Amino acid sequence: MHWLALGILLLAGFLLLIRWLGSARPGRVVSSVKWAAAGLLLFAAVGAALSGRAAFAIPFVVAAIVPLLTRQRVAMGQGGQHSTASRGPMSEAEALEVLGLERGADEKAIREAHRRLMQKIHPDHGGSDYLASKLNEAKDVLLGRR
Repeated sequence: MHWLALGILLLAGFLLLIRWLGSARPGRVVSSVKWAAAGLLLFAAVGAALSGRAAFAIPFVVAAIVPLLTRQRVAMGQGGQHSTASRGPMSEAEALEVLGLERGADEKAIREAHRRLMQKIHPDHGGSDYLASKLNEAKDVLLGRR
């Protein structure tokens, strides 16, 4: 009976994890995976140390420190994040591609495409800030605001 309850709890946890992965920002997922891996390695190191195998604990501790150093490097601006400042302003062709429109789209079509896509990826509904800003930039470019 205990195994059945444990199996149901594991299945529920797995389903919640899958649901979260579908709505979380990619950067948040990567960060969570790194911290989970570091936690598991530290747990293994403590287990090895408590069981009298302290020499085996050292590699686990060293491996657990790597995500912390990687996070610090990203925070210092060396992580390869998307940057629109280096690419310059969005072109009209890029704006049309972002909104899924063809050349010659009128203002109504631009606003409808923007609204439809924004409803799907708005940050308040678990979407991405980056994608929302790209949609807004595309709309502004096509409506002649930039």
